[in-house]
Amino acid sequence: MSVLVTVISLGIYFYLFGYADRKIVFLYEHLGLAPFDSATTGRYWMTGLVLSGFLTIFYLLIQLILKFAIKSEMLKRKMTGGQ
Repeated sequence: MSVLVTVISLGIYFYLFGYADRKIVFLYEHLGLAPFDSATTGRYWMTGLVLSGFLTIFYLLIQLILKFAIKSEMLKRKMTGGQ
């Protein structure tokens, strides 16, 4: 499961930092800023942090769903006599 999350996060990072139009993603020329100004560099950091937080929440939700699914299956087996 962690390999899947890693592949998804690397894919999104590749898209944002390599493939997508950086002028739109990182708001170049907004307020007169250039690609490597200090404020724009902060946008790179924020993009990474927000993406990491989103993927962490997504991973935890998937783990909770799997936990409850496994517990309910075990409970069904216990109540039916282990079949």
